[in-house]
Amino acid sequence: MVNPSEPLAFLVDLEQVPIPVIVSAVGGINTAKITGTAMPGSKIKLELAGLITEVTASYHAGGAWEANFSGVSSGKHRVFARSTDPFGTFADSKDASKELESEGVIVEPLAVTTPSPESEVEKKVIIRGVATPDRGPVLIQLGGGAVVESKVMTANSWGEVIFSPIHGPEVPLKVWLPTTGEEVSYTLNVKPFGSLLVTTCLRTRDRRIDFSRVAYHIEGTLNYEDDVHYRGVGADGVLATRESDDSWSYFGFPEDPELFIDTMVIEGKSYPAVKLYLPSDDRGELYPVLGAAPTLTSPLVIGTSAELYGLVGGETDVVSVFVPGRERQIVQGGLPDGEGREWVLKLDDLPPGPLQIELSASPDESADHRFERVTYKLEVVALQPPTYLRATQQVSVTYPSQAAEHTVQVVWEGVKTRRTNFQAVVEGTPNLFVIDRLWVTENIGKTVRVNYSVKLNSSGEEFMVSEVLEVKF
Repeated sequence: MVNPSEPLAFLVDLEQVPIPVIVSAVGGINTAKITGTAMPGSKIKLELAGLITEVTASYHAGGAWEANFSGVSSGKHRVFARSTDPFGTFADSKDASKELESEGVIVEPLAVTTPSPESEVEKKVIIRGVATPDRGPVLIQLGGGAVVESKVMTANSWGEVIFSPIHGPEVPLKVWLPTTGEEVSYTLNVKPFGSLLVTTCLRTRDRRIDFSRVAYHIEGTLNYEDDVHYRGVGADGVLATRESDDSWSYFGFPEDPELFIDTMVIEGKSYPAVKLYLPSDDRGELYPVLGAAPTLTSPLVIGTSAELYGLVGGETDVVSVFVPGRERQIVQGGLPDGEGREWVLKLDDLPPGPLQIELSASPDESADHRFERVTYKLEVVALQPPTYLRATQQVSVTYPSQAAEHTVQVVWEGVKTRRTNFQAVVEGTPNLFVIDRLWVTENIGKTVRVNYSVKLNSSGEEFMVSEVLEVKF
């Protein structure tokens, strides 16, 4: 732009500043960013949803400019831009305009308006609430059953009819809106309705029968006399008969699993499911079939360094172990040793105290609807390292949780790994192990790692291992 007060080397034949070009208009959460080009040095006046701002077109880069708005109300808007001469020599340009859409904040926080927490309801429950529209569907889950989607209407309301799969005074209700992270959870008192309760619904393999085939393990309770029926894609029949203690169970190999198994959609994805019903209510309900989790057969009382081991329970050999504070570890199962272990995981530097671990056949955290997850509560006991008495060539062992049923053995790891015989433990008294002279002489000039193993019971199935003492010779 030329200043008319300065000497001119040329004349500009211009009555009106050229119209600016809006290159982009992008809305965010109550924000907007507008970019464009105009005559270099001109002022750009922008108006959006009652908000006004001015920017200057660059003298370089082809007169590029950028404007940012905050406090923009949600919805569709049209931005207007006009170029002006900062010196007032030429008339303002005509308006350029472009449409954009700004997202709003949470206009209506997610809430359940009915039923109220802990209220008494029937098996059929009408669940209503409010939420911010245009944030996707509200997800509803009652009693751990199927996840149901509910569309938020323009009046901010949503509602669905849900059938509770279980009854009781504390049936969990969970309502959430994934796009905003909002969640409402509480319990309802669902009146007894004589329907069946499914407590286990797993795909597994049974080494005692036929490990090469996938078996189905389904069980639960039923509080009145009836048979539990299933309805698959192409099959229908009695699954199990109620026992006198109200329990029922099925374990077997369907002749045609593809006809036995149905599917259910959870959060937009399909999962294998089994449809169960009672003759008194033949509508039936779908229950997701989970891949059975591995089992833990190693001791529940462990040292700060320990081996966890167990059996692969599902139809895959993947064992996923999650220890709080550590990355999920994947172990390949199906590697039996002399003790019949199918998977083994070595852990070190465990903090003393209670420790809860989670086992699954899932390699990641996103497969909640495909694989069973089980937790085990362990107790980590810190076993201090032994003491080596050079003068007498003895190893002294004592630890705070000594018990009369324990036995202890010293492990001497030098050029060869050697083990002493087990000794019975006397509470409050150190165990002394005389080390063979050969064990010492063969390690002259070397460092020996010494620790001890505590056998917790007479069967020898449960061990704890101490920390290591390094001895230089």
